[in-house]
Amino acid sequence: MVLGLADCLKRLCRDTRGTPAIEFAFAAPVMFLMLIATLEIGMVLFVTTLMEGALRDASRYGITGAAGAGGVSRTEQIIAIVGNRTIGLVDLNEANIELLVYPDFG
Repeated sequence: MVLGLADCLKRLCRDTRGTPAIEFAFAAPVMFLMLIATLEIGMVLFVTTLMEGALRDASRYGITGAAGAGGVSRTEQIIAIVGNRTIGLVDLNEANIELLVYPDFG
């Protein structure tokens, strides 16, 4: 018995086997992209918060005018503070660090 093209198409349209796999193939890339984007945004916010705290602590140290312990310059000590507070997530070798010193409050 030879089936016509129309009969084959009708039978193919009624067949629902494999439908979940096809739906997953459409939805999975979007879901994975959203998951990765959420993790990336969370990481950026985490590093930003760490950097703000590190800069706050480094500026407090810099304001005191204290000399570095053990022959370490104040600049090196400030960089060490930032490096410790950012737990290695910021590459300080690539960072642009500027120290501003004002002679008075004017």
